[in-house]
Amino acid sequence: MIPPAAIELSGLSKTFGENRVLHDVSFRIEPGTVVALVGENGSGKSTIVKTLAGLHRPDDSTRQAVSLNGTDPYTARFPPQAAGEAGLAVLHQDLGLIEDMTLADNVGLVLGFAVPAFGGLDRRRHQRRVTGVLERFGLGSEGATLVADLGPTERTLGALARAYALDVPDDRKIVVLDEPTAALSTDDSERLLAVIEQARRGGVTHILISHRLDEVERIADRALVLRDGRLVADLPRDRITVDALVAAMLGGEVRTSVRTAAGGPGPEGEELLRLSGIGGTHVHDVDAVFRAGEIVGLAGTVGSGKSELVRLLTGESRPRTGTIHLRGDAVVFRSPVDALRRGVAQVPQDRRGKGVLLDDTVRANLTLGVDAAAGSLALRRRSRDDVVGTLITTLRIRPPDPDHVVGLLSGGNQQKVALGRVLAL
Repeated sequence: MIPPAAIELSGLSKTFGENRVLHDVSFRIEPGTVVALVGENGSGKSTIVKTLAGLHRPDDSTRQAVSLNGTDPYTARFPPQAAGEAGLAVLHQDLGLIEDMTLADNVGLVLGFAVPAFGGLDRRRHQRRVTGVLERFGLGSEGATLVADLGPTERTLGALARAYALDVPDDRKIVVLDEPTAALSTDDSERLLAVIEQARRGGVTHILISHRLDEVERIADRALVLRDGRLVADLPRDRITVDALVAAMLGGEVRTSVRTAAGGPGPEGEELLRLSGIGGTHVHDVDAVFRAGEIVGLAGTVGSGKSELVRLLTGESRPRTGTIHLRGDAVVFRSPVDALRRGVAQVPQDRRGKGVLLDDTVRANLTLGVDAAAGSLALRRRSRDDVVGTLITTLRIRPPDPDHVVGLLSGGNQQKVALGRVLAL
């Protein structure tokens, strides 16, 4: 008898309204492997993850389309709980940690709390149990720290520790990692990948979703490629390369070309923004000029001041020293709305917290910046529909429905909405 797969999908399809987002997807994942799930934004990755987690019931409920260690979570009264009991844990992009609790107590929500026979909480025993889990991730000294005070790397590793704390044997654990290294530096990403490799040796099964295809090439045992809701490629370890992944995602051979303009760079664009001696908490004496049509990269290590400089440029913080000139005039941005009304906007790093309104529609989010900049409902309904329709088409937001709730979109499509809000200005 063939032992059950860690994960098996059989003809999985999913439709939302009139939009079919998954088409007859089938695959089998063996225990103790790392399988990458890759594809462009809107290809169906997030829908598969949510279906595995018991959140999206398959279209055909008369047969078993989802199996986790031999268990169909959709036969249970509460499928998300059944998925967890079958061994599934999902590390979402927003991590789901409670900021006002310590890291140890966040892990305790999954691991359980030490409760003596007479009631209450055995805090010392709980701390010892959780510290043992956190030490595997180099976080032994971070357990008593509030999540709000942790850096992005410690938060990600802490959320991963919580996922691995699921009370099932390692060879039955299935951990889904949705863009786990997106907010991490190269060194911190290496640290996270080392943890995944160690867990794989212990028998844990992983699904890795990542747009960092070099990481997929390095760590994945297999790569499943989705395009427009269909499984279009299943690549074994020896065929996983960045070029092969991109070709499968796009549906054709990738050709790389480099073009150099004759005579060197073109004429300089109009000077839009000039910084003279700008300083803040971590930023000191910054001079820079930004011209029309330029794409300027801002690089630096964690804590170097990149994020603070963006806040200073967009009115979220006030410079302590120096001057900002906008189109030749000295300006002081009193708030982000003030900067917005002058044509300076930010796509925040914290997309879900500051970049979009998760409970509102794509239409409302895309026109939010225009309304804020004008101080009123600036667009008439027809103009509003034209702007929204153009942005949805240009940015390829999926599904292409202006009334779709943003919180139900994939992370990549939420990012497109956050960018579109700025481009609508």
